[in-house]
Amino acid sequence: MNYKHAAILALFLPLFFVPRSAASTPVEIEENSPKRQLPNILLILVDDLGYSDLEPYGSEIPTPHITQLANEGILFTNARSAMKCNPTRAMLMTGLDNNVAATGPRTSYHLRHDVRTLPEYLGDVGYHTVMAGKWDLGMAPGQTPDARGFKYSVALLPGVSTHYPNPFGLDSNPDGSTQGYLKNGRPFRLPDDFYSTEFYVDALKEGLATRTAGQPFFAYLALTAPHYPLQAPRAVIDSFQGWYDEGYFAVQSTRLARQRELGIVPSGLAHWPEPGKDDWSRLSRDERLREARRMQAYAAMVSLIDQAVSRVLDYLNDNNLAEDTLVIFASENG
Repeated sequence: MNYKHAAILALFLPLFFVPRSAASTPVEIEENSPKRQLPNILLILVDDLGYSDLEPYGSEIPTPHITQLANEGILFTNARSAMKCNPTRAMLMTGLDNNVAATGPRTSYHLRHDVRTLPEYLGDVGYHTVMAGKWDLGMAPGQTPDARGFKYSVALLPGVSTHYPNPFGLDSNPDGSTQGYLKNGRPFRLPDDFYSTEFYVDALKEGLATRTAGQPFFAYLALTAPHYPLQAPRAVIDSFQGWYDEGYFAVQSTRLARQRELGIVPSGLAHWPEPGKDDWSRLSRDERLREARRMQAYAAMVSLIDQAVSRVLDYLNDNNLAEDTLVIFASENG
């Protein structure tokens, strides 16, 4: 890929970073500097991805593009997220403790107006700031991405929604726009072929195309997958048929063995049953089929995340942007 900087965070617990050339010196961002060399920044944040759900962390789910990025980067295994989605995002967007950065109960949680955001700072030094995906940091006027530093935004404002259009039409406003979604601060209607992971990648690329030639960018792709509901194209779900028929403890054991081999966990660490999970052998045939199918759907969503990463990286390569781009991959909870 030949990125000057490549990085990956998986889950805020693991991180990757590696400079792709010797030119990884500190960036000069003073306004009066005539020869500022500002790197592009691509932050890909997924929602509720588990610690071992990617190949670099021991997963059986194929994620070849994320794995390649990880192999070219540095793997972090001791970072942290907050206990819920929105406080983690508040810290990420401000660099501050969430109790300082944001306020309000879960239903009206939002960034404080007297706290500046990362896109606001980056915009001040010349960055084109773009986001596509989940916001979860305020829904009222003055709290949305377009008001908090993003020059181009296509955002899901609340913390959760379906990955396909709601089949019952419960998410529509009277004007036909989709409830909870804003494009550059205005309501809009989701397309009929909407699938969240693919749609947000398209929106991010559209936003990047609006930048001035040569302008550095901060691109924030905030995918809602693999957060519930578990939804993916049937063909992708079916491609994992039979993968999880032995049950969740078998998957856990295999992943843990792989993590030991990779040096991600101590070699002597033994697995333990997940609280609240019944012994697989005690489940009925129908219960096993249901549980296995649920995991197939989850694996399909993770596989599609990997394809989304590939599409964004291809865009950078095709537009000669990869060499000057810092790439970060993370999950905010799990």
